[in-house]
Parts: sequence; structure tokens; C-alpha cells
Amino acid sequence: MTFNKEAYQQLKQNSHQLKSILSSSHQGILHTLQYILWRLEKQESIIHDRIYKYDIILSFSYLDKDLCLRIYDQLIKDDFRVYIDQDETIATTINEKSQIIDSCEYFLICMSDSYKQNSYYRCEAYYAFERQYKIIPLIVTPNYRPDGWFNRIISGKIYIDFTKLDFQLAKMKLKTEIDRQRKYSKIIPKKDLIPIEIPTKK
Repeated sequence: MTFNKEAYQQLKQNSHQLKSILSSSHQGILHTLQYILWRLEKQESIIHDRIYKYDIILSFSYLDKDLCLRIYDQLIKDDFRVYIDQDETIATTINEKSQIIDSCEYFLICMSDSYKQNSYYRCEAYYAFERQYKIIPLIVTPNYRPDGWFNRIISGKIYIDFTKLDFQLAKMKLKTEIDRQRKYSKIIPKKDLIPIEIPTKK
């Protein structure tokens, strides 16, 4: 619901009522409340000047771990500092995960249907998107065509399909895209960009 503008505003106005039920003993309810409150508290702040502990965070569904861990191993061999969750259990709170994302320069989103259907991964991706991180989409399941909320996240971005290309070629394309975004961000820092409105009529 927090991804819908009208619902977000209503939840924001009534966040005190959400906090009043944090004492629930139901783990599913607690996790959901944590996601909602995290979205309400974090969405409005944007960080411009960052110090990065990691070059990359590799965000993926553990149903796709075989290929994603292979990508991770290759990035490590190429001397990138990469963060991944070590196992599929949610060992970190949503606030802890947001701090980890804040410490990474690039957000690599490994797109698949299992990733798309998971609300936890969606929170991660939207957090990186709203904080204006450098997002690079990767396709990690054969014949996958991104749709739904993915389209907003990856609009205008170059993605690499690791299932169609030879692995080494896909790896080189990924490295080229990382270098391209790094070079571009040095030329035009985000904090110097001025938003403009395009008129709908002459």
C-alpha cells in the first residue's frame, strides 16, 4: 500500500495507530508493520554526499542463487567490494538493510519472477531507486521479461541478460556499464542537477 501515493499519505497521517500494534506477537504482522513504518520514515529523505563501504550490493532472490553467486564470485575476483546476504533468512531488520544499501555505490537488481513477487526485495529496490542510487538491472532467469513495478525502477536503464549472453561477455558488459555510470556521475553530480518541468502544451 505504501507504493500507492494516496494510500501512502493516509498511512503517513495515521502512523501512530500503526505503532500502537507493534506489540503484536504475530511475526508476520510485525514484519509487515516494520516494512510499512520503514517506508513512511525513510521515503522522504535523500542522501547526496555518501561515503561508500562497498562498491556494489547484489540484490537477488535465493531461488536464483546459483547464477547470482557466480556473478558475485566474479565481481570479487575483479576486485569489487560486494555485499550480499549470506543466506535466505532475513537476519537483518529493514532498518539495518537500509543502512547497508546506503553504504553501497551500485545497486545490482537481479530480476526474476521470484524477486518481483517478494515484498522484502521490492522494498530494497524502491529504497535504492528513491535514494537515487546507480541501479543496474540484470536478468538471471531464461526468457524473463520485466513487467509491473520493475518497469518504473529500470526505465531508461541498460540491463544485462546473463542467460542469453556468454557469461564472460555478460561480465564484460556489466563492468563497462559500471565504468560508464561512474564516469557520468563524476561529470554531472546529482546534487548539481536541476529538475525541470516539460510543458504539456506549447
